[in-house]
Amino acid sequence: MLSRRLLVRPFPRRSPSSAVNIQRRYTSHFDGPSANARTEFKPDFTTQETVPNWVYIASGTIFAAYVLYGYIMPTETTWLTQFLSPDSETRKAQEEISNRHTAFIEQAARDKHLFLQSPTSRTLPMRFPERFNMHSPLNHDVGHTRGILMDQLEEHYRKENPPK
Repeated sequence: MLSRRLLVRPFPRRSPSSAVNIQRRYTSHFDGPSANARTEFKPDFTTQETVPNWVYIASGTIFAAYVLYGYIMPTETTWLTQFLSPDSETRKAQEEISNRHTAFIEQAARDKHLFLQSPTSRTLPMRFPERFNMHSPLNHDVGHTRGILMDQLEEHYRKENPPK
């Protein structure tokens, strides 16, 4: 018999460096495999950040344009004032559209409540009753049946219902 040692093939050993890396536990976010010592952040307050000149130029230009517009244009006849005034045509047209829309919605609500409050009928309103059994073989008129002679059918009904 072969010994057990010969049957089991030994696996190759791993390098010891990976085992060392796995066992190393880092104590901080700043510690890492490439960092030897803990590094600390010290902000440098010697450099001063200033507001760039274009911010002052842009805000001054916007303010000057606003003042110039207010000086040149009269305040009563601006397009914005005309649009917002209650006597403008667009305001009147919007008001008319809004009133019509409100009237239509109210009428639809009244109709809905009218139909919901009406009593339900237990019968089906049928203007064309043959539609209920349109393709039924028992719903055909006399003379349109197939396979039965008309003479036999007339004799059958005269026997059951003799004339008075």
